Amino acid sequence: MAAPTSAYFYPTLNTFNNVLTVHQRAIPTDVKAILQARFFLDEIVPTIDIDGNISFNGVCYIGSYYYNYHNPSRIGSLRYKQDGVFFWDAGLNTRPNPQYLSANSIEAGVVNFHSEIYSAYYVNTSSHGYDYRIWNGSSWGLWGSFAIFTDNINAAASKIFDFGNFPMLNAGLIVQVRAWAENVEGRTYDPSTLQFAIEPRTISVKYSSAYASSAVNLPSDNMVIYVNTAELTDGMRFFTDKAMTVPAPDGYYAFDGSWYNHRFTLETGYQMVVSHGIYGSYDSTDPATPPTYNTYSWSAFDNGSSGYACAISGVGSPSATNTFRSASNLRHYLNTALTDIAADGYYTFRNDSAVYEWVQIIDGFEVDSGSC
Repeated sequence: MAAPTSAYFYPTLNTFNNVLTVHQRAIPTDVKAILQARFFLDEIVPTIDIDGNISFNGVCYIGSYYYNYHNPSRIGSLRYKQDGVFFWDAGLNTRPNPQYLSANSIEAGVVNFHSEIYSAYYVNTSSHGYDYRIWNGSSWGLWGSFAIFTDNINAAASKIFDFGNFPMLNAGLIVQVRAWAENVEGRTYDPSTLQFAIEPRTISVKYSSAYASSAVNLPSDNMVIYVNTAELTDGMRFFTDKAMTVPAPDGYYAFDGSWYNHRFTLETGYQMVVSHGIYGSYDSTDPATPPTYNTYSWSAFDNGSSGYACAISGVGSPSATNTFRSASNLRHYLNTALTDIAADGYYTFRNDSAVYEWVQIIDGFEVDSGSC
């Protein structure tokens, strides 16, 4: 999209210097100051044709603030004073105008930005976003984009834009950020570059020293912690002060749908997250985790007959044993790792009525049962 033909007077203003250059004559629709601001022009040069039609041509000085809002390919052959250039489209087709960049939050992993994007008067904005670079101690690194958005913003329209995530920055880094917007004429940057130091992230959590499920099921947050890394995963560290000098205690921390097991480790010599998971999925030792097996304590065992197994039940026989029945396949095993299948034979137990019963197990499965 570009300025329509109805925005111009005809005939055009033409020059010839080996090559014919056609300069459009724009129709003034407002006072000079408004036209200059709308089309980013340093000067407005009026012209009048033989019929008395007053038109204008836009001028920018090379390297000026407004010059950056124009595509250099639209520079015509006319010049103005020392370093002013005319545009063959009269300067009506401009780049968008991003501005008012600010940061609402500058914590690790959750830097929130605010900016406003103003489309050119005649040209839609096709994309916009943010660039950043990091101070390495002696110089700035290269600019890189961390957010690019391709939503179309109509010509002469504006958009208030809030972006709520910047996941790759840890506390302590010094960063510069700039906003940009782009259309078919090119890209422009907000002239105000934002510079800041990333602060530790403040998080309200539910804490329990016992289990992850205990922390998750607390009715409300009961601790504030500080995190110095943007990515919340194993190996990160929790602190109870913003200076990050006091490690958070061992235990479980629940927030944002996830829990984190924060422990002192001999390998590192400090506390850190050693495991994490989502609400409802816990370590095997957590009471909220369904058991993988059930323990059976038998009064007696005999591999020959149910009668002999019953006969020795309750007499302190050394044949008393335990098996571990898998909750998934209902098979009995000799160990909690569920790798060694229980021996074939007859197992007895004392029921709630103080009567002994027997169960026959073959290949780990219960195949028969009865009363002694």
